[in-house]
Amino acid sequence: MLLLLLSVSSCLVSTIIAEPFEEIPIKRYPRVINGYITNIGNFPYIARIDEKSSGFACGGSIITKTAILTAAHCVNGKELKVYVGTDKSNLETVASVMVDKVIRYPNYDDKSMKHDLALILLKEKLTYDSNVNNIEMATSNGLFPQNATIVGWGCRACIWFIPIWMCQIYPASNHLRFGSLELEAKEDHMFISNSKIKSCPGDSGGPVVDETGKLIGIISHMDVYFSKNRPNYFVSIPDHLQWINGVISNQKN
Repeated sequence: MLLLLLSVSSCLVSTIIAEPFEEIPIKRYPRVINGYITNIGNFPYIARIDEKSSGFACGGSIITKTAILTAAHCVNGKELKVYVGTDKSNLETVASVMVDKVIRYPNYDDKSMKHDLALILLKEKLTYDSNVNNIEMATSNGLFPQNATIVGWGCRACIWFIPIWMCQIYPASNHLRFGSLELEAKEDHMFISNSKIKSCPGDSGGPVVDETGKLIGIISHMDVYFSKNRPNYFVSIPDHLQWINGVISNQKN
């Protein structure tokens, strides 16, 4: 099954929901709306994380052969299944990799969603190939605004029974249906985007990649479900790099 490349059209939201649910606060589990097909080989660092107890899926990023970075709220369950090297939504015939332990960022706050970051450490090393590889982490937040690419298993519309697909957002296009996802500012260790792109449940923990191809953030949450006027939030990797490297270093020792 092929991956999807996300379009940034917001018209689909208005066709699904007549008016925004301004009074319903949802601070987690975003899924990006819409998509165009792409291939796993273009994003070999993407991982899928399934929580067996809830049946919920998230994204993740391979940063070493034994470490996958995701959102802290994605790893609440005790039993996780992690898949790499596949763009399939039906994972019945796909082997998962064994999880050794999960370490959440120590100051993670599940109410404010600050520091929404966790590392999944694997029992065995991944074997790198054309479909499985790591992504380099950015060491600087850069200047704002800046374009970014998001990768995840978002669906074409925000309806629960639509199959899960791999998606990406192109940072720039001259086509009328497309627009740029801009990281406009940074606040409390998070990037803020007021793009017309809105999210539905499912793609949390997925990578945010800068224009140099480095991992600069992960998908965290949005303030209000389907609100056109509320921003999306992405955890800054450079702001948490010392902790990430510390955990990985301790794993090697």
